[in-house]
Amino acid sequence: MAIAAYNRLLADREKDEDGSFYLLDINQDGVEELLYSRAPGGYMGYLEIYAYSNGSLVSDDIWYSIGSITYKTNEKALLVESSMQSEFKKSVFTFDGASLNHDYAAFSRLFEISPTEDLLPYGEFRIRMLRYDGGNTYTDEGARRSYENYVDEWNAMQQLAMNYHCWQEEEGDITDIMLQGTENTARNRRDFLR
Repeated sequence: MAIAAYNRLLADREKDEDGSFYLLDINQDGVEELLYSRAPGGYMGYLEIYAYSNGSLVSDDIWYSIGSITYKTNEKALLVESSMQSEFKKSVFTFDGASLNHDYAAFSRLFEISPTEDLLPYGEFRIRMLRYDGGNTYTDEGARRSYENYVDEWNAMQQLAMNYHCWQEEEGDITDIMLQGTENTARNRRDFLR
């Protein structure tokens, strides 16, 4: 019944619209959920998540450029990293059998201006946040400003990671999700949703 509902949903899409699909049993109840991604206008990723519950579909979505998508078996949680303009976002989706639950934290900026006015990539900014301890052991002025300006957002991101063990990779616990790209036609949907 879930597969039939997903097929009816996708059949409502324009037949010439490219889509990427994945079936995943998020809550491990034996009924798979549908991940569907598209890029309207060719510049922004759009991820829709559908679950079948009590004879109907429930859904949630992200209007962000989609980065990595991983699934944590032990947490029964789907982890999605995404970005939009100057915001980096980590989202966690869970399904309780009736509704999809969405928890997230975000940085308001992907980049911080360094003292030399060069753009500081997110990865280096993260290292600065980890190294700066509020004292004098790390005296870089840019690091101090970054810490003071974004410490609340950083703490929210760290708390989300702790709640769902996002950055704790136990063997066999994390699965990388690679959406299967295909033209959204009746034949491709039938082959994918078999």
